[in-house]
Amino acid sequence: MSLGISEGYAFYMEMKKNNVPPSYYDDALKIPIYKRYHSNRFRSVCRLIGNVEGLLLDIGCNGGTFIDYLSKYCKPVFVVGLDIDKEVIRYAKKIRAQINFIVAHGCYLPFRDQTFKVITLLEVLEHVEKPELMLREAGRVLSKDGFIVCMVPNEDSRLFKIVWFIWTKVRGKVWRNTHLVKFSDKILIEKLKDEKFEVINFAKINFGMLMVIKAVKRR
Repeated sequence: MSLGISEGYAFYMEMKKNNVPPSYYDDALKIPIYKRYHSNRFRSVCRLIGNVEGLLLDIGCNGGTFIDYLSKYCKPVFVVGLDIDKEVIRYAKKIRAQINFIVAHGCYLPFRDQTFKVITLLEVLEHVEKPELMLREAGRVLSKDGFIVCMVPNEDSRLFKIVWFIWTKVRGKVWRNTHLVKFSDKILIEKLKDEKFEVINFAKINFGMLMVIKAVKRR
C-alpha cells in the first residue's frame, strides 16, 4: 500500500530533515528540568490508564521511552510499540529487548479488528496531516471493552505558545515545523466524536500546556 504525505508521512520526512535522534527522549531524561517535565507526563498517563488486563499498543512510540514506562507501571499482558521510522525501532529493540517493537504506519495498522484493550497516541496526532485516519485505525483495532488515550499540546495555552516559540529556537530546534495540526480541547474532542469515540476523562497537565483524553469507542 502506498504511503502518501497527506496520510501521515510528512512528520517522518520532517524528522529526517531535522535529524531527530532515536535517543532524544532518553537523553532528555538525563537533564533534571526535562526529566521533571517528562516524568509528570508519564505519571499522568499511567494514572489515567491504570492496570491493563490485556494488550496495549503505543502508536508513534519513537525510541520506546514512554512505552517502557507504561509497560512497568500499567503492567499490560502484552505490549507493542509501533513507529514508522526504522532507525528508532532499531534503537528501541536494542535497548528495550523485553518490549515488542514493529515498523508500521499508524494509519495502516497491521493488526486484526478489536485486538487491543488499550491504545495510546501520546503527542503523535499533532504530527500527522490527517489525524482522523489514525484515530479511525485505532478504533478498528480497539477491543469492545477497550479505550484509547490521546495526549496533544494545548495550542490554546499562552504558556505553551511562549515555551514552544523559545524551545524551537534553542535546544528544541529539531522539532521546528513538525506540528502539522494545532489542537485545542474543542478540536481534539470534535475529531474523536467524528470517529465515534466518547470522551470519558479529560485533563490538562504541565500547567495546561498538554491535554490528555481517555475515550471509548461507541458501538
